[in-house]
Amino acid sequence: MKFLFSRGRVLTAFSLQFALLGFHMVSSPVALANEDFDDCVVSILNSGLSEQEAGEACADALDPENLGECVEKITEKTAISGADALQNCYLVRRPRDLSKCVVDINKDVLDEEFSDDDSDSVAQSSDESQDSSLEQSSEESLEESSVVVASESLLFALDTCRRSLLPLRHSECVIGISTESENLPPTQVMEICISAQTPAVIFPLNRN
Repeated sequence: MKFLFSRGRVLTAFSLQFALLGFHMVSSPVALANEDFDDCVVSILNSGLSEQEAGEACADALDPENLGECVEKITEKTAISGADALQNCYLVRRPRDLSKCVVDINKDVLDEEFSDDDSDSVAQSSDESQDSSLEQSSEESLEESSVVVASESLLFALDTCRRSLLPLRHSECVIGISTESENLPPTQVMEICISAQTPAVIFPLNRN
């Protein structure tokens, strides 16, 4: 009887351990899923969007954590608005690849281009007289126009990264060609690289 009682206690102990293990295995995925949605909402809120927008986007996302990371990374590293970032991150299967594509093109191509323009404008302004209000206003308008061009180029980078089937390859293509092609504007390089993913457009097959 003592043996049976001891054996019963052992079996009970094992049963309790397996029950706790099963509970942990069931509860852990739920906790992880909750964290994915939590992180998504926090990231989108940090990008300047409303709680309503963050909640709707994260609730409808197949991968909420990656969606939030995509939006937050783009808004932190570029001048793209949270609304534009969210719209594009939501439409792709690989949000992380999209954000890396945009950030890399902005850092290695667009920032470098417009920093050179800014340095040229500073050098020119140092040679001009600074007591003329008319000249100052014209310089300000030129600066504003350069910002508009930068935004258009950046939004075009966002668009081509979204359209690309291989965003990381697309950014590598844009950066590589831009590095060795001083006379090609960045938007033209982006168009070349996105078109290259459909080779028949550039080199149509002769079926005659």
